[in-house]
Amino acid sequence: MQSQLALKHLRQQEQELAVLRERQRIARDLHDAVSQTLFSAGLMLDKLIARGGHDSFTEQTLLRLTDLSRSATAEMRTILYELRPDALANADLADLLTNLADIVSARTQAAVETRLDSLTLPDDAQIAVYRIAQEAINNLIKHANPSSVLIELVNASDAVTLTIADDGAGFDPAHSGAGRFGLANMIERAERVGAALHIDSEPGQGTVIRLRLESVWEMA
Repeated sequence: MQSQLALKHLRQQEQELAVLRERQRIARDLHDAVSQTLFSAGLMLDKLIARGGHDSFTEQTLLRLTDLSRSATAEMRTILYELRPDALANADLADLLTNLADIVSARTQAAVETRLDSLTLPDDAQIAVYRIAQEAINNLIKHANPSSVLIELVNASDAVTLTIADDGAGFDPAHSGAGRFGLANMIERAERVGAALHIDSEPGQGTVIRLRLESVWEMA
């Protein structure tokens, strides 16, 4: 019986390793092919814009294509992080949030301001903070229609604080339900790592989402 369980466990480990290797291969292929192609396309667009002499329509089209290229590049980075969780856990959190800011800039008309301290958190905390930020960003892109967005990460001696604020449509948290806008997932992720999540929003008054994670280094 024990030998059968051991064999089953070994086969499961082999399957998981095979899946991990395949994900890593796909990530390498995407980086080497698609990411490099997008980077080259972005450089070409920048050169065309810098040359000038375009009529208004062409100029606006080139600028829009540049935004789309940057958005696709940022989205590709996000996909690569999904394929390689180790890269997500080991990355500078400021870089991860900058990537999300690039997506907001490319997919909305909002002016995006970032104030980001450089740091890498313990794995569970790092992934939780990133996922909460990702959910908040997805919500404001889909629902808020903001003209300005602030993404701030402060690494103080007593806590790490993430703030995502926008001046968009807002909503009433009391009547939205935890399941709407992914709030339930955000709350669950925060609780899982002992963080405090505060959501301040009113219809027509924008939204401020603040995540405070204390004593984070004790989790390492």
